[in-house]
Amino acid sequence: MGKPAAPATGNTPGAQQQLRSPILRPSHRAACPTPTGTKFAGQTKNVFPAYGSGIEGYGMRYGAALATHVSADLLSRAAYPAIFHQDLRYFYKGKGSIGSRVLYAISAAVMARDDDGRWRPNYSNVLGNFSAVAISNLYYSSSDRGASLVFLNGLADTGGDAAANLAREFLLKRSTSHVPKGATGQPQWTDGQYLTLGRSRQENPKHRDQ
Repeated sequence: MGKPAAPATGNTPGAQQQLRSPILRPSHRAACPTPTGTKFAGQTKNVFPAYGSGIEGYGMRYGAALATHVSADLLSRAAYPAIFHQDLRYFYKGKGSIGSRVLYAISAAVMARDDDGRWRPNYSNVLGNFSAVAISNLYYSSSDRGASLVFLNGLADTGGDAAANLAREFLLKRSTSHVPKGATGQPQWTDGQYLTLGRSRQENPKHRDQ
């Protein structure tokens, strides 16, 4: 087995930044659809007709989508990871067959590492998506609420995360400048330390391979 990733605890600078600004991470925004695009599509197809048409209808659609978007990020990238002790960073695979990389990228939407570096169901991301959609029942029109919409939209958001991971795996590295040759994005192990995201962490005896 390879060495697990260093956990993102609340005491590390990276984790503190993640907790402070989960909605402002450029790499996450670059890989995900924006409320602007999705609500423009909703406007043209008259999704959520109770909002009406014109600039007012677009503004209401945009505001509702942005609120759900921000809620999902705050819950799945800050609140739930602190509760479940999970590390939601995406680690670029870069090696293996295309099929294995596709499977890895998609599975990262529903699987994540815990503080011990072991893979676990990604409660943080999935619950964050479904919780945000459930909260949206408070401000969507009565005709656009209900358990079935929560279920379908929660699945759609989780599928969107899988699509974003595919973009990270196959597209974003190519468009990123100054990437070291041979870099895979996977955490490295050297001289008793984890090296990840440019920071090191001293070895934890629990992380040694058996």
